[in-house]
Amino acid sequence: MRARYLMGVGVRMSPNPWFVTCVALLLVIGSAGVLRAAEGDGRDNESAAVRTANWELAARWTPDSIARRLFSLRVEPHWLEGSDRFWYQFQTQEGTRYWLVDPARATKRPLFDPQDLSEALTRFTGAAHDPADLRLADLEILGDGETIRFTIDENGYEYKPGSSRRNIIENVVDSDVPEWCSVSPDGSRCAFVRGNDLYLLRLDDPQIGERRLTRDGVRGYGWGDPWQLIGDGDEPRAVGVVWSPDSRHTAVLRADQRKVAEYWIVEHLSKPRPSLNTVKLPMPEERVPEWQVWVVDVDTNKTVQVDSARWPDQTLEEFSINSLWWSDDSDTLFFHRRSRDHTKVDLCAADRRTGKSRVVVEERLDGMVYMRPLVQLPDGRLLWWSTIDGWGHYSLYERDGTLANRLTSGSFNVEDIVAVDAEDQTVFLSANGKEDERNPYYQHLYRVSLDGSGLQLLTPEDADHSCVLSPSRSYVVDNFSRVDLPTRSVLRDASGTLVMELETADVSGLSDEGWQPPEVFSAMSADGVTEQWGVMYKPFDFDPDRKYPIVTRVYPGKMDEYIPKRFGPVNAETALAQLGCIVVQFGNRGGTRVRGLAYREHGRDDFRDYGLADKKAVIEELAGKFEFIDRDRVGIYGRSSGGFMTVSAMLVYPEFFKVGVAMAAPNDPSIYSNEWAERYAGVEQIVDEHGAVSWKCEVPGNLEIAKNLQGRLLMVYGGQDEIVPLSHLIRMVDAFVNANKRVDTFVVPGTGHGLSPWRYTYGMVWTYFAEHLIGDR
Repeated sequence: MRARYLMGVGVRMSPNPWFVTCVALLLVIGSAGVLRAAEGDGRDNESAAVRTANWELAARWTPDSIARRLFSLRVEPHWLEGSDRFWYQFQTQEGTRYWLVDPARATKRPLFDPQDLSEALTRFTGAAHDPADLRLADLEILGDGETIRFTIDENGYEYKPGSSRRNIIENVVDSDVPEWCSVSPDGSRCAFVRGNDLYLLRLDDPQIGERRLTRDGVRGYGWGDPWQLIGDGDEPRAVGVVWSPDSRHTAVLRADQRKVAEYWIVEHLSKPRPSLNTVKLPMPEERVPEWQVWVVDVDTNKTVQVDSARWPDQTLEEFSINSLWWSDDSDTLFFHRRSRDHTKVDLCAADRRTGKSRVVVEERLDGMVYMRPLVQLPDGRLLWWSTIDGWGHYSLYERDGTLANRLTSGSFNVEDIVAVDAEDQTVFLSANGKEDERNPYYQHLYRVSLDGSGLQLLTPEDADHSCVLSPSRSYVVDNFSRVDLPTRSVLRDASGTLVMELETADVSGLSDEGWQPPEVFSAMSADGVTEQWGVMYKPFDFDPDRKYPIVTRVYPGKMDEYIPKRFGPVNAETALAQLGCIVVQFGNRGGTRVRGLAYREHGRDDFRDYGLADKKAVIEELAGKFEFIDRDRVGIYGRSSGGFMTVSAMLVYPEFFKVGVAMAAPNDPSIYSNEWAERYAGVEQIVDEHGAVSWKCEVPGNLEIAKNLQGRLLMVYGGQDEIVPLSHLIRMVDAFVNANKRVDTFVVPGTGHGLSPWRYTYGMVWTYFAEHLIGDR
């Protein structure tokens, strides 16, 4: 009862659902046939029917259960040094095999005789080893091209195929490099953090020991570890530095957070008593870290601050991108900076000796500027990604910032530079949306000349392609699949011609047990023009004459929509469908940059509601198209931004969405990281008559519309979530209390944003939909 009182009067805590995630008890519940009609709340157009969830079938297809039936899903090539030959490991129902491929001869042969190796291991160790299931870790081929080095059962060995009874030896040489080391390119030294300062450790001469590089780091303004507030701890830690190619300099991002407001997370499970964890968390309109770029000469300890400032409260940090790049000659450091309102970005080049910088490329948009990694060519020219014409494309720039030419153009998105063949003046790139009548999320590999001519499709199959090029850029290992097409791995040459088949994923362990892939579908957005693509999961005992409730898993963007496109059957949606639901995942306008600027910028002024109309429109179209979908029983769930969207949907369209499960939902944007609201909804700079700068960012949250709730809502949070703290739950509950609305809440103690253990969390999801959407009590 204590937790219930903490949540506030009128809030009903959900029951412990752990029993439904234990297979044995699921079987008991399923076989017992506990029957109960759905609530008579007007939502059930089959109210006379008795509904039960198929717990037994769901228990057989949990993510863990699916993973146990799976084998290898892709070929990961390991190139031999100085060669296009490669080896790979692949597991099928027959066991694990290791193959050596010679692309020039279009041949593949076993890397070794598994029977011979297992016998050698057994002779050497005295323990039996199964030749059909040798799990070799850290495998590498030594310089002679024949001897392999590997670990098995955490012991290292070297093995040379042959008839000798002593063809295996124990390899006791372990790496002396600590995990916290950032190793220089030449391997002679490594950098790390101790306390708030940088240190150097000589790896080529252990007698020298470590040396302190900086001495002015303080709590909240340290070196090499900008997001952590460590203080003066003595333990060495990994460092965020970028080494110059000559191994003499490191580039470091520093963030002065001393004026950034603190946030507190209570560690409820600490022993012997709860403790307090303090983090720096700037919220919308508040002070943000002051970002700086520094260069450290590791031979002389000289530090140089780069001239990086241009806009108030700018940032040098970017999600998923290493924002510092060295030139090949180690003289120039490239970095990018962006304005706080995210509409302006500069690519800059700085002299590492003086720190003086210049602008190489400027990017300006009315909306948010997205970025992809900079690519440098050996001659110093640069490939820079931009959406200035409405779609993501790379352009070639001279080193001084002069535009040479566009690599690509048109109504499609270039996602990455996969490889550059400098000798052939050719670029290999991945792109989506170019091929007509195909799912616009599928990636394909293309080849284009550096002058922008001769764009050529190299991967013609209607599927999503993930490609790796050989060291000489002469061959491509292509893994392609769809959610309904198991991965096929092939070898192509640089023109896209098929050289040889490598593998096809073995899914017999799934299909023999009755597994069925989800179905790909398309439907129209609320505007009647923009097509949405998604996937649909059905129960494996599907009955077309039955009416099923429909549940959608959501994530609104704008980073990504997280729509499955590759073959990957390990997911929670499969088990949920087996309970007796149709489960769908699809996108919405405003959700992702990969479908162009207009798609991405939709809803920038309607940050809370921008994706909801599309969710409703697509479900309505599916219900009109398929008679087995019951449009009067619609569920919705998601985590993080998906949790925010779930609560919003329940409050904006309360007559449509009947049951929701919101996990880690940032319901109040005013107390969430400023990056979320300001980045995607925009922030206005205010300058007063004295020149002082302040910021205005007004984003509606879910608290304001709590009174609209009609259906059943469960909110789940991690007790130690530093990304979406528990304050979001407390404030949302308070809003529901004030509106006299009843909701269910649950806090998973000791867990963060990932809400592990997933068995427990998703057990609650399944139980909640089974009870309130299917009608099984």
